[in-house]
Amino acid sequence: MFDLIVQNGKIVDGSGRRGYPADIGIKNGVITDISFQLAAEAKEIINAAGCVVSPGFIDMHSHSDFSLLVHPEAESRVRQGITTELVGNCGGSPAPVPVERFKDFMQYMTGLGGLYQKSLAPSDWRWKTLAHFYDDLANNGIAVNVAPLVGHSTLRAAVMGYEGRPPSSDELNQLKRLVEEALDQGAFGMSSGLIYHPGAFADRNELAELGNVIRSHGGIYTTHIRSEGKYLLEAIDEGPSVVYLESPTNPLLKLVDLENIVALAKQSGALVVVDNTFATPYLQRPLEVMAGYRLVQEQRLHAPDRPRAHVVGIGVEDAGP
Repeated sequence: MFDLIVQNGKIVDGSGRRGYPADIGIKNGVITDISFQLAAEAKEIINAAGCVVSPGFIDMHSHSDFSLLVHPEAESRVRQGITTELVGNCGGSPAPVPVERFKDFMQYMTGLGGLYQKSLAPSDWRWKTLAHFYDDLANNGIAVNVAPLVGHSTLRAAVMGYEGRPPSSDELNQLKRLVEEALDQGAFGMSSGLIYHPGAFADRNELAELGNVIRSHGGIYTTHIRSEGKYLLEAIDEGPSVVYLESPTNPLLKLVDLENIVALAKQSGALVVVDNTFATPYLQRPLEVMAGYRLVQEQRLHAPDRPRAHVVGIGVEDAGP
């Protein structure tokens, strides 16, 4: 006997396979059977006729780090079907925070959102490392899975405060050590917010040095790029990026050279994703541009009310000679 059977639903499992009708049998919190018209008894049966049954969605860009301490039930996510959040984006993470800079950091972070200041008393800010923060989060209980990134701005503030200059050799080594410690503590990678202070003070060399540490640990690098307008191309060229082009008529689209983005992927060894772009004559032939590469993923999601709008995710790998 199953504890629960979800029957008559259309399963979309995320593998790329087309949706298919099947029943799901669950016992002790684990899916133990997926069959068409599952013939078995269960303590509870949910009739999912007319519904899609899928794994939980992953929010790849969340800023719920602190709010999960205040609202661990995460209803704004769970009610959308989101069960995992990638947090610590845009260069801001809850740690690491050295004791001598803790007050400055707390002031900086509360300045980014009144929720933290109103809902978290100074006595609640007990953590100094990512491991400590996420231990507090887990002990408090949360309704979603959390995949943390360490924030580049947080790292910079921990080592250099909010000074607008490149790090010294010693400071750069400290930054690299802190990245490594965060990765060892469970961070999935590092984020940067190059349009925000103090991350905006970083140069390419600093980011490359930290990127080498991330890559050696198999981590990921995400960035809020330095410019989304006049200096868009320079911002794209700075590192693997997510690019937002807001208008099909934006003249900057004429300048976007997909070949450069592909070359960047090969040079860096990273998977580069172009997200939330719009269909234009300049992005119509990605497969031709990808000559010599293996297309990992291309997905187009059409919006009925905006027939020209779509999302394209492009991953490239060197196909070899």
